Amino acid sequence: MFQMVLGRGLTVIIEDAGSVIPSPSDMTHNTLAFHINWVLAQTVENLRFNFDGFLLQVVFPSTPLPPDTWMAGFIERAATPIWWYLIDVTSGTTYHVWWNDASHGDSTKTAHIVVRAYYNDDRTPIFADTSSGWTTPRTFTATRTGLVRIRVAPANDTFVDGTFGTFGIAYTTANTRPPVTQ
Repeated sequence: MFQMVLGRGLTVIIEDAGSVIPSPSDMTHNTLAFHINWVLAQTVENLRFNFDGFLLQVVFPSTPLPPDTWMAGFIERAATPIWWYLIDVTSGTTYHVWWNDASHGDSTKTAHIVVRAYYNDDRTPIFADTSSGWTTPRTFTATRTGLVRIRVAPANDTFVDGTFGTFGIAYTTANTRPPVTQ
């Protein structure tokens, strides 16, 4: 097994699915690097798949998001540009996800972001790549009790200037945006 830890705790694990374990030099091979970059943009926390006879697993770290509280985030070029947050939900309860960014917000943030939400064990989005959550939050009613993962990514997939910077994210069970503290 070969394990590599990338920015913000993202871990890539390669297990031998055949007869040879890759060397660290294999990790820089353009094809594998491209495949890892593709994986970084995917939706589930723990993603496993076969690649050229090796089992590749990517583990995305997630930050618990407390209710009614703004959480500050920063997207930068040097680190993985995807942030994951966790919300503990109860079936039948309605949740409102808010965010503050450069496009829609209080003019204090510099990143342009899009937000998706997923149940912890599901690849089907609750909502997908929504770019505005300031004036009107993204609202969903939980259909099960458990964890929901909130994915925050740069709004521009080409990562041009202006995509990177600061943002804030929060959620409530009341349809009232919490006071901005971050």
